[in-house]
Amino acid sequence: MSSPTPIIVWCHPRSVSSAFERAFMQRPDTRSYHEPLSMPFYYGEKRPCHRYDDDACKATSEGTLKSVLAETESGVEENVTVGQHEKTACRYIFIKDMAQYVFSAGALRSLHPDSTVYKPNDKQAAIAFNDPLENPTILPIDLLRRFKHTFLMRTPKKSVPSYWKCVQDGAAGFAYFDAAEAGYVELKLLYDWMANPKSTFHTAEETNDAHLIPGQVQAQPMPPPLVDASDLLARPDDVVARYCAAIGVPFDDGMLSWESGTVNAFNSWQGYHTAAQNSTGFKRETPVDPSAEQAETFLNGSSRISDHAFSPSSANLDSYNYLYAFRSIKTA
Repeated sequence: MSSPTPIIVWCHPRSVSSAFERAFMQRPDTRSYHEPLSMPFYYGEKRPCHRYDDDACKATSEGTLKSVLAETESGVEENVTVGQHEKTACRYIFIKDMAQYVFSAGALRSLHPDSTVYKPNDKQAAIAFNDPLENPTILPIDLLRRFKHTFLMRTPKKSVPSYWKCVQDGAAGFAYFDAAEAGYVELKLLYDWMANPKSTFHTAEETNDAHLIPGQVQAQPMPPPLVDASDLLARPDDVVARYCAAIGVPFDDGMLSWESGTVNAFNSWQGYHTAAQNSTGFKRETPVDPSAEQAETFLNGSSRISDHAFSPSSANLDSYNYLYAFRSIKTA
């Protein structure tokens, strides 16, 4: 039997990605991994994000980005999640993770010099992105080539206020909002590198250690499948089917609905996945022109979302609008 095909959907926070992930959780032939790179990103010894103090990090088990991603690719852990069917032999591995998790501390500091969570470090100098053809991540190209790469995004006019509300509600144990964590610029950098056939992702020769990496080099769908949440929620049946076709996975209409209930894989980030756990399918929305959208507002006691919280929506619109023009799976 051939090895399972590993697929990653790269996204940013509050992008409807957990609902998208639930669709793949329903497949009996698929094992899902929910944000496995978050552990080394937030808790690792060399963590680039300092949301949590040293004591919290020491009490949490984690690996390195490289070891965690290699483990998911090889299927060492079969993260069997809630679904409507018994699991069969694993043909596909589906990973949902945030693009910013694969950037170094120096890169994140360079991109977000005013951040409170991406702190300066004498040992990790700021990194400038001068060549879009070069690998912007800290992961080796040989490892990244073992996965099929896809992308999902949502307008910052909805995602950033949604993230702000989660923070105000105390989700994941922290209560201050940092605009740097919106994740759009990192998603754009990663997409640009992987979408360019002249970049080192496609052209670099294998290293001498490539044979030590488990799995097989994957044929990359080009351009990389890029889904906008507005299209997904307008026509989930059409968009999920076309996404499956783009990555070579047979569509199963059982992916469009699921049972409401606890998803064990979501337990690491309590509060962020309440809606996804309580849902029974995609919440349909009428597609809108992103240039005409108004920001969502959320009540927090008696105060509405602050200007500080909304400002990154405008700041991230350039990256979002750039990517929006490249979305490859659209509503009819």
